[in-house]
Amino acid sequence: MKYRNLSRLLIVLLLFSGLAFAVINNGGTDYTESLMPLSQSGTGTYYYVVMGSGLTVTAGGNRDITTFTINGTDYKNSSNRTVTASGDDRYYIVYTGKKSAGSFSLSGTNNWTTQTHTSKDAPFTQSGSGSYFFSTTDGVDSVITSNMDFFLINNADYSNSTVTTLPAKINNTYYFYYGTTNTSGSLDVKDYTPILNVKVFMEGGL
Repeated sequence: MKYRNLSRLLIVLLLFSGLAFAVINNGGTDYTESLMPLSQSGTGTYYYVVMGSGLTVTAGGNRDITTFTINGTDYKNSSNRTVTASGDDRYYIVYTGKKSAGSFSLSGTNNWTTQTHTSKDAPFTQSGSGSYFFSTTDGVDSVITSNMDFFLINNADYSNSTVTTLPAKINNTYYFYYGTTNTSGSLDVKDYTPILNVKVFMEGGL
């Protein structure tokens, strides 16, 4: 009975720790899309991809790490070391910790707006699991998301919330980054509808 209860506990823990971001396949390996700042500790092998600029390894672990590479370059035992950007501003990170004391951390400015985005006319919706990039030049009244691993508007995180005050447009555009492994994930972008002055309208002023 004791072992059965332990097994149930482990299953519950796995279910609650099962949140994962969407993935990008690079060279046959799936990298988990992540946001900066980013850190990882402990044993095991992890693959991450971040996108942006000014990436700096603030701490690169020690002898407790077997592997810590970014775009193929070794960053073990690094501290406050700037990482050279790749051609598409993506940083592919591979970490393997051999002891629980192993860890790394890095900082930088997120920027996923340079991805190829599907242009949309507001209002529009999206549901289900997956990773999507949308953009619109329309006025947006509000954005509602739920069951998301992450959701960015112009590189700011607005996951699982109702947003009525959006960040400033970039080049007259709103960029949306939708990512979730949850089949119940949803996005609802509502357009901005100006309120007519009814009195002026009735008097024939328009």
